[in-house]
Amino acid sequence: LIWQAMKPLERDYTVFVQLLDENGQLRAQSDRYPVGSFRPTSSWQVGEMIRDNYGLLLDVPPGHYRLIAGLYLLETMERLPTEAGADHISLAEFDLK
Repeated sequence: LIWQAMKPLERDYTVFVQLLDENGQLRAQSDRYPVGSFRPTSSWQVGEMIRDNYGLLLDVPPGHYRLIAGLYLLETMERLPTEAGADHISLAEFDLK
């Protein structure tokens, strides 16, 4: 992932990356602070680009899947909305055979 802060973030958000099946059920996920906890969101400068790598261990049957990501406050589990007002971004959709 590559993040770019559009405004200062005063709180430290947790990143989630999730793999959802065709029914929207969670099949794999990774949650952690950005860049392995080395770059908390409160340290991001406006306009700075933050590279943040994630991997998911997949043990899923063939099917259609969707990969999503976003940020949330660990204390409340409240997700940070996107500019469009959604609670996550869609990264990819694909079929595993």
